[in-house]
Amino acid sequence: MHEEKFSLGVLIHQQVRAAVEQAVHEELAEVLGVELYERSEARRGERNGTKTRTLTGPTGPLELTLPRARLFMPGGSEEWASKLVPRYQRRVREVNESVLAAYLSGANTRRIAG
Repeated sequence: MHEEKFSLGVLIHQQVRAAVEQAVHEELAEVLGVELYERSEARRGERNGTKTRTLTGPTGPLELTLPRARLFMPGGSEEWASKLVPRYQRRVREVNESVLAAYLSGANTRRIAG
């Protein structure tokens, strides 16, 4: 028997998680003007650790580790917010549309939650 960690669904889920995290890290590097551990006078902010977020997508809930940062501003600094995974977003648009379509087609809420 194959273990669960080697199933195709689990591998796809892991790749989706890694791709989303990589895209957010690249977005932050572009905003800051430097890569991780790179030093430059052109730096526009500083990394400030990570935070864990759960984002429900077509492959199921993703436990994402997203970077945090502070951006330098004329009057001080402000917290950076990703445009790819906006603050407070918990589901991708496709999941919201699927739930709405199921509900409108007559599925009850218990069946949708399951």
